[in-house]
Amino acid sequence: MTGSIRLSTALGARVIRTSGQSIPNSTETALSFSRETDTRDHSTNEVDDTETSDNVWSSGEPTKLYARTAGWYMAGGSVALTTYATYWHCIFIKLSGSIKLAFQHAYDAYYSTVSVSTGMFYMHAGDYVEVYAWHNYGSSVNTAAASLADHSPCCGWLVRTA
Repeated sequence: MTGSIRLSTALGARVIRTSGQSIPNSTETALSFSRETDTRDHSTNEVDDTETSDNVWSSGEPTKLYARTAGWYMAGGSVALTTYATYWHCIFIKLSGSIKLAFQHAYDAYYSTVSVSTGMFYMHAGDYVEVYAWHNYGSSVNTAAASLADHSPCCGWLVRTA
């Protein structure tokens, strides 16, 4: 089948943060995730987060999503901040700590989820992506916490497409 993704080559992870994380003012901050999830059935909200064979994320390096094999990938994330004021807040994806792959921002948004996703990009085995947040509120602001079955206000994902 032309243009399809074989299940055997689609590896990845979706990670969430289940408590708030403090984001300092005017500081690019990598989101630190607390668990990997794989929501299989949205109609029942049954969650299976036991698949770890892809080894994309670990609690020992909670900000990073790794490519364990070379190939073409897509990545994304979302964040919501818990303060209302006139300020900018941004989310972006960085490759291996330095290259910004995608960026999105919002202005004056209370608990508004800002999401970002990349197009396809190439990763070598051992490369990683991180989801970053930034704001200019004036003092530290917390991210909103996620639950396992929700569309997460604080999440990240990486998937190998081919």
